[in-house]
Amino acid sequence: MDEGEESGVTPSRVVSSYASEPLCKSLGERLNKMPKRVCFVGQRWACQLAELVNKYSGAQLYATSLVVDSPWKTLGLSRFLSHCDIWVRVGFRPGSPSLRGLIFDTVWWLLQRNRRVLLVYYWIGTDVLQALDDARRSRLTPFFQASLGNTHLAGAPWLAEELQTIGVAASCVWLPLELPTEGVPPLPDVFTVGSYIPDSRFEFYGGPLVYEAARRLPFVRFLIFGGSGRWVSRPLPNLHFLGWVSNTAQVYAQVSVIVRLVKHDGGGGTVREGLAMARHVIYTYRLPHTLYVPFHDGEALIDLLEELYQRHQSGQLGLNLEGRAYALEIWNPQKLTETLTKTLLNSFESCWEDNSITKIA
Repeated sequence: MDEGEESGVTPSRVVSSYASEPLCKSLGERLNKMPKRVCFVGQRWACQLAELVNKYSGAQLYATSLVVDSPWKTLGLSRFLSHCDIWVRVGFRPGSPSLRGLIFDTVWWLLQRNRRVLLVYYWIGTDVLQALDDARRSRLTPFFQASLGNTHLAGAPWLAEELQTIGVAASCVWLPLELPTEGVPPLPDVFTVGSYIPDSRFEFYGGPLVYEAARRLPFVRFLIFGGSGRWVSRPLPNLHFLGWVSNTAQVYAQVSVIVRLVKHDGGGGTVREGLAMARHVIYTYRLPHTLYVPFHDGEALIDLLEELYQRHQSGQLGLNLEGRAYALEIWNPQKLTETLTKTLLNSFESCWEDNSITKIA
């Protein structure tokens, strides 16, 4: 079985003909009414996006995904370049000077030569931070400039603003994520703080700040998920590491507050999930119904946690129901997926109109 079959993508029938403009437009209209095939390529988010599109887009799009976890896996794209109408590159920035970036950009350039394919860059977080850093260091390859003629989407409004500073005009389309919608459990009897901190990027996710807060607040219980705490040299009795957790709803049920202190973010999943579970959320971005703490401001974090703890002890800390209502409205996965679907289809139609007047290939 080749990669096209494994991915669920079947080759399309290629029609090559030169036609008059009316015939071309008529055929274009009929083709535009057919379901489009979209492939999400890149980080693990690609799989989740494909699942959401197949769940919520109806018959408008059929989605598949390809996670590229090595430079050489990128070469597999070339085996089924013509199998999809829309290619969405998730989290892999153009113009990266790394080996994987160069290989990926080269294959993407081959895709760009197919005039009937829509290429989309979906910026979701760290990719923006790395592109900004490459631009400051003058390390962007020519592939970055070549990408500016394609469609760019940003997974959060501040990402679109950051991309503007390096010449990328990106439309803001919130990254769709599934949210817990089942009943909301009450806040735990014991005031507890939860935070997602993977071992491989503990500094990026504010690990040292959370550790210091746990040390200074020994009466507060901390639950850390996403990592085993290999970076901690001196364990604390009130700091517990859960490792990787597949069912995060169980974690949210045990915590009063979610802390997400990150150097850079694209609308983190734990923020959305925490609010959807009516938990209080401390975040390094200013969002409604969250509590703001700047990255690296450990004292502000400690003061805020102590204030929340005192409210809990006095019985004044209730569920964050306004935050839950906000999350379920703004980040409704079906609505966000429908917006993404509409954006991709509109962009594809514009691409078709631009490229089909003279030739259908």
